[in-house]
Amino acid sequence: LRKSFMAGVASVFATTATTAQPAFAKEKEPITRENVAAAFADLKYELNDPNGGVAIIQSRIDAKDFVGTMEFVRDYDLELRKKRMGRAKKLLTNNAQKEVATMTGNAVTFDLIGINRNSRPGQEDAEKANKYLNELRTDLQNMINMEETIDYSLVEL
Repeated sequence: LRKSFMAGVASVFATTATTAQPAFAKEKEPITRENVAAAFADLKYELNDPNGGVAIIQSRIDAKDFVGTMEFVRDYDLELRKKRMGRAKKLLTNNAQKEVATMTGNAVTFDLIGINRNSRPGQEDAEKANKYLNELRTDLQNMINMEETIDYSLVEL
């Protein structure tokens, strides 16, 4: 019985492997002044707007709402680093700057981990959470400053 089950599983995998559809590459966003402005405006919103993520985290730390801070920060890495920073990074025209953007994204992850760690039950520490939030502000500003490095002459017709 086990032998026939394994043979059936193997045939399913073989069939799946031979009938797989080709993956389609996601269309690359063109590097235009409008796209760049929109991508970096998203980052500026997160950093500077009273409704942006940084302000939300700050208000939760100030209110000592550590559970709310942890919940927000848990999902914010995906929203901020992967979506918003990832989009801006793809629009950079200099490969060295893209590498710096990758390192900045990694730093943002560690900033958020630091905020999360200092919001956990029994480890609540607003001072340390604020330290990591200030590092997040710096890293986000560094990413925003990369907008100035985009060389449109490399992409404009």
